[in-house]
Amino acid sequence: MQDNSQQFVKLGLGAIALIMLIAILLAIWNAVSIAGKEKVEIYIAPLDSVVTINGKRIKDTSTYLKEGSYSYSVTRDHFTPMSGTLVVKKGASSSIIAPLDPLDNEGRTLYKQRRNDYLRLEDFANTAATIKGEDFQEKNPIVGLLPYSNMLFTIGYKNDPSDNSGESIILTIHTTPDYYDAAVTQISNWGYDPVDYKIEINKEENPFR
Repeated sequence: MQDNSQQFVKLGLGAIALIMLIAILLAIWNAVSIAGKEKVEIYIAPLDSVVTINGKRIKDTSTYLKEGSYSYSVTRDHFTPMSGTLVVKKGASSSIIAPLDPLDNEGRTLYKQRRNDYLRLEDFANTAATIKGEDFQEKNPIVGLLPYSNMLFTIGYKNDPSDNSGESIILTIHTTPDYYDAAVTQISNWGYDPVDYKIEINKEENPFR
């Protein structure tokens, strides 16, 4: 009887050791599989919509991707599909936010039944917008002073269309040629180097480049 008990103990310890080994191997595999990649959160409504990134279906609420540009689509029967471009940058948070609009009566019925899916997504979108605004101003602190206007010139900004991330800006100056230098000097007086920015002066090229 004692031998049987000892055998059961050994089997139990062996099973525990095997489970721990599997857990360690899974942890190592997960770490290796996401190395050099950034996390992308996926928020969709309805929750059973189909998400594909570069043609590959994503079944989880998040995935890991290398830095780069990806095409994505979100589809569901009876709802209008959404598609777009996802830009993943190193060290930056990325997400897909896709609330699908009902396409027909069945879709509208499902929309009412899945209202909680949309409320959850709206909460995240509001939080993401706040964080994005804070990140944008942190990367472009000069926007806190803009638009600026006096009797001689106006300085504003717009998003740089060459940057898909939406994080870069172009400073815009509206004035007559006599006051171009005064407007640029104002930027320097704020403590910013005009050379660090793309500047559009009445649609002319940046004089510093």
